[in-house]
Amino acid sequence: MRIPVSVALAASFCLPLALVSPSGAQEPVLESAPGILIVESIDDSIDTTSPEAINRFAELQASLPIDPERVEPSFGPDGTLMASAVSGLSVDYNSSYPAPTAVRTIVNSAVSNWNSVLATGTGPVEIEVYWQCLSPGLLGMAGPVGFFRNDPGLPTGDWYPAGLANTLTGLDVNDNFNGEALPEVQVILNAALLSGNSCGTEGGVWYVGTNGNPSSSQVDLYSVVLHEVGHGLGFLGSGTATNGGSPALESPNPYGFDRQVLYNGTSLLNASNPNSLLTSNALSINVGSGWAYKIYAPSTWEQGSSFSHFDESSSGPGTAGAIMTPALGPGETERTIDAPTAGVMSQIGWPVKVKAVPPANLTTSVSGSTVSASWDIDMTSKGLPPSSHVVKLYADGVLKSSITVAGTAKSASLSGFVSGKNHKLVVTPFGPGGAGTSAELSS
Repeated sequence: MRIPVSVALAASFCLPLALVSPSGAQEPVLESAPGILIVESIDDSIDTTSPEAINRFAELQASLPIDPERVEPSFGPDGTLMASAVSGLSVDYNSSYPAPTAVRTIVNSAVSNWNSVLATGTGPVEIEVYWQCLSPGLLGMAGPVGFFRNDPGLPTGDWYPAGLANTLTGLDVNDNFNGEALPEVQVILNAALLSGNSCGTEGGVWYVGTNGNPSSSQVDLYSVVLHEVGHGLGFLGSGTATNGGSPALESPNPYGFDRQVLYNGTSLLNASNPNSLLTSNALSINVGSGWAYKIYAPSTWEQGSSFSHFDESSSGPGTAGAIMTPALGPGETERTIDAPTAGVMSQIGWPVKVKAVPPANLTTSVSGSTVSASWDIDMTSKGLPPSSHVVKLYADGVLKSSITVAGTAKSASLSGFVSGKNHKLVVTPFGPGGAGTSAELSS
């Protein structure tokens, strides 16, 4: 059985449309919109898309307290926003719904994984985690607390999730904008699924081990947290259907994710009727450097799953993109922020620390003075999709020839082979962050 993961609903944060400093000076530039929650279900008999369920989830989310210990917004003497002293992705475990040590270990490790991929600068990205008793059929809920646009520090007029807005502006716009201490990402995990819980349920569903070997009946908490934090950081589209209507994108200002979606190789937003294509099963997303991966866009709209994940049939278990598909099987582990996933985050605006993924399984053959090289590109590994490969041939340490091929290329031919000499062939991937790790083969 594959576990369906999500339904989206607007979070209940009602945000003002202009920033007012303590001095009373109004800054009319910055705008905000409510956040989105992705509800994760483990039981496909639960209709998480029903109005009753959506209202119940929204009421639950609205009832959750924000920890009062958070750092309050700060303004300079002239009433302008001040940068936060805290940087990077951090986790706050809500004191009203505290998570046990084993869960915290898993969550901290998953967030650390994201920290190894994304460069957040001085704008903090705080993830508020709630460990709460929910229906045994649910895994939990997660998403960005709010979206922002029209700040001079944001490169486009698109909507940016709070964490990305903080990162790009170098400020804590989420806290300062609202005049109260808010997290950037909210994650609610179901305590009823853990063995020995205090919810009155049997539990045993969550796997909280560190070695990545859940049983065939368990759900890997690490994989779920990694996936949910990805949504909270902006791996989600604006497409939504309300009151049983047809799905539609946010307009006229889309999410950054929307802008990267392609139909027949061109921007979905340039189509004459983009909304009509949201259920075309023919959408992909630009992950950078000429690479694109199919996204989930089934003919029947699935709220929260459609248009916010890689396609399950194209990115199945263990393949590139599997961490961000709409389903996770019992016993399945997806613990790598792979190249397609990191590529999406880079394309929507996140600065990244990782380099282009290295070539794998390099082989060569010789015909006369020509060396032909071939390699694989392991897009399941941590890194970015390569934009190019530089291939060099050396004979006795002297460069004989060099060629640059596309990032999607997996072969090249070079001249310069000299019989009787020692040869070395080097393939170096390049991407937005510069040169990645090379692959070498000597003969």
